[in-house]
Amino acid sequence: MQRVWILVFAVLVTVAAGCSSGDELATDQSSTTSTSSTTLAPSTTALTGMRSGEPEPAAPVAAGSATTVVQPEPEVSTTTTTIAVTNPNESLVVDPIFQPIMSDLVEFTELPIALPLEIGEEFDGLAATLLDVDTDSYGIILGFGECSGGTACRVGSIDAIALDNIDYDIEADGVPLPLPGRRTGYFFDAACGANCSDGFIRWIDSDVVYSVGLKAARVDDVLPFAWATIRGDLANTPTAPDRCIGATTPDEGRAAQVAPRRNITWLLVCSEDGVVAEVIDGRAELEWLDIDGDSARDIVLTNEGGQSRLFLVSPRSVQPVLDNESFTRLTIGDMRCGDTNDEGFTEILDAVDGARMEFVNPLLVDRSTLVDDVRSLPTCLN
Repeated sequence: MQRVWILVFAVLVTVAAGCSSGDELATDQSSTTSTSSTTLAPSTTALTGMRSGEPEPAAPVAAGSATTVVQPEPEVSTTTTTIAVTNPNESLVVDPIFQPIMSDLVEFTELPIALPLEIGEEFDGLAATLLDVDTDSYGIILGFGECSGGTACRVGSIDAIALDNIDYDIEADGVPLPLPGRRTGYFFDAACGANCSDGFIRWIDSDVVYSVGLKAARVDDVLPFAWATIRGDLANTPTAPDRCIGATTPDEGRAAQVAPRRNITWLLVCSEDGVVAEVIDGRAELEWLDIDGDSARDIVLTNEGGQSRLFLVSPRSVQPVLDNESFTRLTIGDMRCGDTNDEGFTEILDAVDGARMEFVNPLLVDRSTLVDDVRSLPTCLN
């Protein structure tokens, strides 16, 4: 009987252990299910009638269904940032010579202002005068004290005008030159009579015509001024060759050469005093001729089109002869020579239009039309 009670007690202990184990398993499964059912998932369906930019509400969960929660879409910000537009001219850095005029220049013109960051030691002691300024133009004089442009005080000038206000060909009679940023400038000679005008360079940038000039200046003087106005500094300014190679030499011991360099064609005249350079319009044939009657031979350049230009040379200079009326480089189509007025001097004539060239001074000539057939006269060049 005692053995029976022992067996019954063992069976009861076994049954109790099995029930406890099943409750723990149920508890673990319930925990796992609860964890997976709270996973967040974004909604992929837009609700009808919602305004753009509003978050979608959570979808309703039916009783007894899985307890998946729908995450609302992030709200889209419609805030905009306002950027203030400033006048670039107000922060322009220029040479100190221009500081006294900058406030008026910035206030009254709408053009992009072009002034040198550094202008060079040769301008020390000069002042800048704002001669005129409006919305579409400005003009500045560099001179001694406050200068209104008179030849006694003027040293140079800087001008700008909107291209729409130009009624002339800015390239006519100018000699092309390379400028920074693949720009092309045009050089115009100074003319000296009772007074001297500026030799200047003109170019177009952003529909504005800019020009810089220096009184009675040659191209190699004005070219650094133009580069500094565009770039701000004087770096990489083209310079003329410093020697003649393969040049023609007349009896007076001077040599001359047409020399292309960095997209500029130079006329070089070499003597024991050094090399003098003048920019010309391009490739040309060079001849020597006394064109002003001083018994010293000067230079005639003839280009491919048969047009000739005259240059007076001396040991220290080579300068183009200019037309007295237009102050542009004198051009002759078919050069002839002869004493047409019986004064004992040989004149230069243009057989194309029958014009006689009479020198007002060594650098200027007047053109007077002849009636006679000048083609019967001999050519000046051999």
